Amino acid sequence: MNFSLHRLNVPDSESFCMQTANELCNNFNTIFKWELREKIMGLPGLEYARTIVATLHLPLSPEKYYELPRQKFEKSFPSAKLIAGYQM
Repeated sequence: MNFSLHRLNVPDSESFCMQTANELCNNFNTIFKWELREKIMGLPGLEYARTIVATLHLPLSPEKYYELPRQKFEKSFPSAKLIAGYQM
């Protein structure tokens, strides 16, 4: 069976995630670069938060960093629809 995303309307969540990470890092006078994004791709939540906090030497706990973007995502994505056939 072949699956194609052709003509499927999928929100651009990657740009939103990068923008959110940059906004958070800007609060600490640092930059969230694409190289860090590549490093954390696929990591579970707290593990990616630990990596970000340690790499950028942010003055907050990984748990706090993990919670901050989640609050923003919950405000921005509540109306996002799941892709047809997707099951949680």
